[in-house]
Amino acid sequence: MYRFSAVIFTEGGRTFIKIPFNMWEETGIKGNIPCRVSILDLSFECKLIPKGNGKYLIPITKKTMSVLEPGEEYEIGMEPIETLSRINHDSTYSKEHPIRKIDGIETIPIQAGFCGHCCVAMLAGVPLSDVVMLMGKGHASWSKILESM
Repeated sequence: MYRFSAVIFTEGGRTFIKIPFNMWEETGIKGNIPCRVSILDLSFECKLIPKGNGKYLIPITKKTMSVLEPGEEYEIGMEPIETLSRINHDSTYSKEHPIRKIDGIETIPIQAGFCGHCCVAMLAGVPLSDVVMLMGKGHASWSKILESM
């Protein structure tokens, strides 16, 4: 676990925390680095954003920013992890119980822009509208698929 103080800043409509040391030298890890981050009583997982030469940014979501202030300095805890868990806390599934038995699959006609949503609906045996409500409109990223299951 790495601990440091940093100021939250906004750039191009997004909010970040600059890591004040060279991640390559400290961890020996390069590329996209999944991490668990803690600020105040908040804890979240993210992939650090590489800026070159071992410099990285921690992306801060709007939800997290709803309790933080840009320009303020905070104590940050950061721990590189093997991979992001991305299992929704409301999910009936967990790392201990990740598998759902599929008795059969009913075909759902693919709708433009919802092919990932349709796959989830077919696998889960639920209406497409339920999946769209959970995942939202737009691309079905792997994290959205995991969170909806």
